Amino acid sequence: MHKSQIFGAALLAFLLGTAMASAVAVPSNWLLILIGVSFVCMVVAGYFALSREEKLSKQKVFLIGLIFLCFSGGAYRFSVANAGQSVLNQFIGLEAGGKTIEFTFRGYVDGEITKDNSRFSFQFRIKEIVTPKLIIPVNDRILVQGELSQPAKFGDPLEIVAPLLAPTNSGEFDYVMYLKKQGIRAVAKSPKIKSLDKDLNLGAFEKARLSIFRPIFNIKNRFEKSVGTSIASPNSAYINGILLGSRQNIPDSLRKDFNRTGTSHVLAISGYNITLVAETLLGLLLWRWRRQKAILIAIAGIAVFTVMTGASASVVRAAVMGSVVLIASGIGRLSDARNAILFTAAVMIAFNPFLLVFDVGFQLSFAAVLGLIYVYPSLQNKFGRRDETGGIREIALMTLSAQIAVLPLLVGYFKTISLFSLPANILILPFMPAVMLLGFISGVAGMILPIAGKVLGLAAWAVSEYQLSVVRLFSHLPWSSVDVSISWPIIVAVYFFGAFTLWRLRTSSNAKV
Repeated sequence: MHKSQIFGAALLAFLLGTAMASAVAVPSNWLLILIGVSFVCMVVAGYFALSREEKLSKQKVFLIGLIFLCFSGGAYRFSVANAGQSVLNQFIGLEAGGKTIEFTFRGYVDGEITKDNSRFSFQFRIKEIVTPKLIIPVNDRILVQGELSQPAKFGDPLEIVAPLLAPTNSGEFDYVMYLKKQGIRAVAKSPKIKSLDKDLNLGAFEKARLSIFRPIFNIKNRFEKSVGTSIASPNSAYINGILLGSRQNIPDSLRKDFNRTGTSHVLAISGYNITLVAETLLGLLLWRWRRQKAILIAIAGIAVFTVMTGASASVVRAAVMGSVVLIASGIGRLSDARNAILFTAAVMIAFNPFLLVFDVGFQLSFAAVLGLIYVYPSLQNKFGRRDETGGIREIALMTLSAQIAVLPLLVGYFKTISLFSLPANILILPFMPAVMLLGFISGVAGMILPIAGKVLGLAAWAVSEYQLSVVRLFSHLPWSSVDVSISWPIIVAVYFFGAFTLWRLRTSSNAKV
């Protein structure tokens, strides 16, 4: 095997190990033993390869050891993260006299505040637990839920008095893992909140982080309001959803229309959407600059977009995915991005192993980008590489490639199959670059000069209105969607079968050449 193939296999083994541990609980001690055995196999195979015949056999042993080492390493990483303990665990659900005990926590707002009428929720970084006898230093996140009595924003120091509760699951949705993915293992409901006058004991890195993200969140909030005033509703809510990932203002009826037409993935911040925008931007830049410079400018544009839209974790991950694909396609071969995408995913999952199985946005981004890398070339070979439609066929094939890759996930999560999903996506997705770019430009213009935002917002409204009209049209057709219930093992098997089919097609294509 080539070195790049070995590297790709090792990365894939790490991801599969993380996925396995997410589904099946394996004792950490067993994983440590497997890691040790795998490492010994690698060392022995590398050290005792003397003759050529021995070298070939030892290479196989080395490769097997490497695969098992990465597989068990991914499983162990998830196992450790899932079993993680903190000081807060000692305070969760404590009772006295049949009542849950309240505690005083000092810290700061560590995320966006989500509002629903008078109710609110936000992530709170606890730095101190105040008890009658001592102050306990900690550094953990909790989710705060209740009524908003005073305005608060990211980075504001607060004192919260409330009992700590363990989150619980409701229905099929794994709410506990959803919060763990964000580093949250406890919830404070209906707390007493007041501003904190004293300075918190923060390190230099944490102070720098707050000083950087405070203005970013302020810009994001101004941008969201600007889009809301520049573009009529519900189009403004839709555009804020695809740009910022904020869906709370999207009407329920419109969300149902997206679900019924198999286009709900459009509302998620994904590497595919950002890749479409970046590819369009790159095409425009190539009229003026050389390819390498145009790629750098396009990536810089993605970075500006990421900052302007709040730099949330989902946007950053999508931006990284989109940038990697942009670089690979820019130098002429999308297939070169395979190891880069796997490496990017592996690094993200090493930092947060809950992403792979419990983050829908990450899964859609990853699947859509892999669709562009593997499915798209196969479709090109099938329909011919020469495009005489002015780029329309290419966009349609890219849309179809991404749609094929994400379809099993959409069926698994939303329990429906849309009979009109393919035509709806083909009609909508080619216009994603236009609506995202126009929405972004009108939002920025509205922040500078409101009248300019409204003028430019007319174009964004027109494109988004076309998309929403397509969604509404297909959603109201008879049999627009069919309810299905497919187990996750079958969905996983479908992906393995798809990967095997693509491998066979690629092998037969290479054999003919």
